[in-house]
Amino acid sequence: MQYKSPIPLLRYAGIDIRNIDVAQLNKAKKALLTELDISENKSLLVDGDELTKDDIISIFDDVKDQQVLQFHQWIHNSPRLLKLIRDGEVDAGKKGIFFDSSWRYHRDFDAFREFVSPYLAQPLAKAIDRAFRARKLKEAELIMAEHYLISDFYFDETFGRLNRSLNTLAKEIKACEPGSTSLQRLHFEYIKRAFIDFLNALPEQLSSDRKTIVTSLINLSVKIQHKEPQFCYDLYLILKKVKCDPDTREIITHNLEIFVRYKNEKENASPWRFVGLAILLLSVLARACS
Repeated sequence: MQYKSPIPLLRYAGIDIRNIDVAQLNKAKKALLTELDISENKSLLVDGDELTKDDIISIFDDVKDQQVLQFHQWIHNSPRLLKLIRDGEVDAGKKGIFFDSSWRYHRDFDAFREFVSPYLAQPLAKAIDRAFRARKLKEAELIMAEHYLISDFYFDETFGRLNRSLNTLAKEIKACEPGSTSLQRLHFEYIKRAFIDFLNALPEQLSSDRKTIVTSLINLSVKIQHKEPQFCYDLYLILKKVKCDPDTREIITHNLEIFVRYKNEKENASPWRFVGLAILLLSVLARACS
């Protein structure tokens, strides 16, 4: 749903948006429609947007509602939010990138979420997924932190893309084999603390995706433990920071201990040294799935 701010048109009409009444709006609308009728293209160019008669009528009818006008002002006063819902572009420079978070406590905030969600859901979905797929994980995390602006009704529309990307990633991890080039390309590059921070920041509704990714990584470690013990050691150092259920935490803790012993003893990996890893993994996962 494309967003068009009424603020530029109201300013073009000479209206002080801090003090608006219906009579003033009707007078300004009539003047603008007269100007439009005598224009060559039967449209007005305002702040880069070409507005038709229907656009002008719709905008003025919309802002007769004082609450709606207030919401448009909130958006106008939040340049990053406006840029995202109008142009689909993201400035992810810092937390609170879209909106003054203190407004979350305003009595009208829930109504604002309902108002802005139809405009925000798709641009936010694309921005999160685009950053994640590019493995710009900190940026993706910062953008995702703004999901509180989305009403529950639009949650699936906002996070459906990311859900599919996470499932695709889990399949890629499962497909990796010891010594494969995909292991180097896909896993060593981005499985760092920022990746775990991103997984931990997933909304609660996507916690199952986090578990799927973590389980896939643990299963991968079983397959590659003999050929890639250093990678497994580094992996479990990172995984110990992930949010997970007690059974998965038990697996991570136990397996990390094995690889810590391996590293400390500085011995070559041999099959018997890692038998306990696979057995515990399979037994605990069996309990978790039962």
